[in-house]
Amino acid sequence: MVKSRRGKEKETAPQEDVAVGSKRTRRVTGVEIRETAMDDFVQAPWGHGDVPYRPTWRDGPLYKQEATYQADLFYEKMGDTHSIRSKTLLEFRGNESGEVYLRSVTKWLSTLTKNDGNDPPRTVTLTGKVNGKTSTMSLASLSQIEKFDSKVDSFYTYIKEDDYFSDPKKIVGENVMYSELFLLEKGVAMKRDNLKPLVRVLLSLLVSNVAPRLGDMMGIRKWEFVVIYALMSGQIHLSFRQLVMLHIWQSRNKRQKKLIPHARLISAFLRKQRVVPVSEKAFEKPHATWSIAEMCNGDRITHVKTKLWHKIKFGDGAKLKVLQWGKQPPSQGKMDDLDSSDEEVLRLRREAGFQVGEGGKATCDLVNC
Repeated sequence: MVKSRRGKEKETAPQEDVAVGSKRTRRVTGVEIRETAMDDFVQAPWGHGDVPYRPTWRDGPLYKQEATYQADLFYEKMGDTHSIRSKTLLEFRGNESGEVYLRSVTKWLSTLTKNDGNDPPRTVTLTGKVNGKTSTMSLASLSQIEKFDSKVDSFYTYIKEDDYFSDPKKIVGENVMYSELFLLEKGVAMKRDNLKPLVRVLLSLLVSNVAPRLGDMMGIRKWEFVVIYALMSGQIHLSFRQLVMLHIWQSRNKRQKKLIPHARLISAFLRKQRVVPVSEKAFEKPHATWSIAEMCNGDRITHVKTKLWHKIKFGDGAKLKVLQWGKQPPSQGKMDDLDSSDEEVLRLRREAGFQVGEGGKATCDLVNC
């Protein structure tokens, strides 16, 4: 008779009760360690096999998300048709027809891919699909719509996407840009009110037509430095066609951007490519031409147009006098008092025998606002 000692028994499961897919690998003082093959665990995406897989776009550009879901993610970030329409057409000034084929434009953008070609950035192309038809935008295809760049291709400086949006000092030195664009030295806040008066006017033109954007209009974006510097100095020659493609690609891929830049231009491109369905009705908005008077239509900027000049006064007191297009500045000794500074107006009025008082002061204030 064998006596058993309490607390010393070891219970083991029969071989047939061991879970399928597992195996015993080794024993250490009676403790079993099992290694289970990963194939034994089948887990449905998001934990529910009956729910369709839907990815979440948390960060990074759209082109780095799963290709299968990029179109859906693009539509998700843009919102409904009404939202796309209002945000798309808020800032852009386009061709005279004012036609935007919104459905085709969004389809093309949602499927967009980029090909660098054999000599980037000059050979970069953007390709998308509308109703199964492929359309490729390039420098050459944009030239077929309109002669946007008046010079030959070799005249222009073609810039890298990362340099333009993230590191413009690789294109133009920071010290050079600051001295050309800002009233103060390097280190000043990147705000519109710290720019030179003429640069503020050019910035308004830039965000309306060249590089449309929404958001804080009192702030300045890095890429805007490069374009404004090119306009101010003429030291670098940027291709408008390349800027169009850069901003279309960036806007499509940034999760926070809900504006479609150059919507009318994309519509004209798709019409030229003959991919817009005959049944699609265009959304029309009257064409508006950018002007200095329109830019000054606000409570912080005042504008007076005299015989020869545009005179602008900004909210912080900065002033700008710009000769009107097609006008010739007055020759020395021939001066219209409406085109002169306060001191010159007062001097001329005194020489003419006018009493300079409150009326004269009021006239000077009006002229130089």
